[in-house]
Amino acid sequence: MPVADGPGSSRALNFSSCPANCRAGTARNPRTGAPVELYDQIVEVIAKEGMVEADKITPDATIESLDLKSIDIVMILTAIEEKFDVYIPMDGAFQEAKTIQDLVDALAAHIKKEKS
Repeated sequence: MPVADGPGSSRALNFSSCPANCRAGTARNPRTGAPVELYDQIVEVIAKEGMVEADKITPDATIESLDLKSIDIVMILTAIEEKFDVYIPMDGAFQEAKTIQDLVDALAAHIKKEKS
C-alpha cells in the first residue's frame, strides 16, 4: 500500500490560512471533530514521517499499534511545526496522546490557538 502523498502532490494543502480553516463551521471529521483538511494533512505527515501506510492510520489506531517510536513522534511533530509554521512543545497533550484521535485533537487545538 502506498503512503500518503508528499508536500509536492496535488493532495497537499496549503494551511497557512489556518485561522479561517480552523473556525467553527468548517467541515469536521465525524470521529475526531478536527477540521477535515487538518486531519487529512496530519495523517499525511504521520504516514510520510512515520513510514506508515496511510490506510492503517485511523482515528482509533494507537501510536503503539502503528509501531511509532519516540524518534518517529519527534520527526512527525517537527514536520508538523514546519508545515503549519507553529511551535509544538514536546510535552503535555502531545506526550500523553495514545491514539491518532488524541494526537489530532491536541494538534488541532494547538494550531488553532497558535494561529488565532
